[in-house]
Amino acid sequence: MANLSNINLYDVAVIGAGVAGSVLAHELTKHGLKVCVVDKARGSGGRLASKRFKSLTAKDVASNTSELGTVERNGGVRNISLAADMGCYVFAANTESFQKTLVDWMAQGRVLPNNFESDKRMSNWRTCRRSSWLTRSLLQKVDTKFSMKIVQLSHASGLWRAYTEGGDEAEAIVAKNIVLTMPPPQIALLLPDTHPDRLKLMHVPYQCQWVLPVFVSHESAPTFKAQLDSMLSAHGDNWLSHYWEESSKPQRAEHPIVSCFVLYLNEWCSRAHGNSDAAQVEDFVLDKIKQGNRIDICKIYAHRWLYAQCCQPIRGSAGYMQLDDNLYACGDGFASIADPTYEGVERAYLGAIDLAARLVPNALNADDQLACS
Repeated sequence: MANLSNINLYDVAVIGAGVAGSVLAHELTKHGLKVCVVDKARGSGGRLASKRFKSLTAKDVASNTSELGTVERNGGVRNISLAADMGCYVFAANTESFQKTLVDWMAQGRVLPNNFESDKRMSNWRTCRRSSWLTRSLLQKVDTKFSMKIVQLSHASGLWRAYTEGGDEAEAIVAKNIVLTMPPPQIALLLPDTHPDRLKLMHVPYQCQWVLPVFVSHESAPTFKAQLDSMLSAHGDNWLSHYWEESSKPQRAEHPIVSCFVLYLNEWCSRAHGNSDAAQVEDFVLDKIKQGNRIDICKIYAHRWLYAQCCQPIRGSAGYMQLDDNLYACGDGFASIADPTYEGVERAYLGAIDLAARLVPNALNADDQLACS
């Protein structure tokens, strides 16, 4: 048995702070387990991520073609912080268990019913505040480590070690159980070449999705909205899947100078630009916008999501996959729900709940065995 007195030992280390990782960590912590969540990003969210961008400076305001005005603060012009929800901001609940949880989350200020007619998607719930608020609130009582990329796993003396990029042995995260909640191809990179499931996970295809927050002057917002609606209803060269306005979201204060529209390229267009860089996609969208009315664009950003396409569970049982002794994979790609109408957020939640039901008694039994040894 390894000397446990000199290490910070966790019952469960969860790699990935998206929906599955956050729900799982929250459930395990509620049952008294010592849990750590690690993510390579600067914060939680995964497919519910929010992103901050380079600020709109006083120079940007002054040089813009439209009269954006200035924001006075202590007698001077301050920078304007720009942010937008980049991922899945609305989602559906099909199972009774997820619906019940969402009602509880609504009472806790984490989600709200989706009552906006402008949203054409058939989703009956939406995040509130920033989308990442849902995962951040679930992780409030969990030990989290962000901006840490796990590059290697090892198993010895009944314990797992997760090594970070650039870290040494002393910085490894040590746990009795490790749960990987990243997309299957990323999980495959952490498995030995000889692992029986490595190739299967490696070849799960990705679906590309380009998302572009577009910041326009308040004066241009109504015209821009009408132009986007016209594009969505047009036939032929349609590149836009859907969009939404940041200001339409509950608990979202309107920006004092600019309005934000988050544009989603459709599947065909995203796939066609799968190997493009952000600047090329930004130029493509700007060219499409300029074909309509004159719009005062303050800033535009392009971000590419890569979602693992896996509506069918990968040799999993009840929403997760056991890869080795006390090593698991969990997430929407491993959920037991095979119906493609069940969205990723719900599948990730169901998989996390199923795995938590297994890990809680396992961890408690392991504690009893350690106490007796």
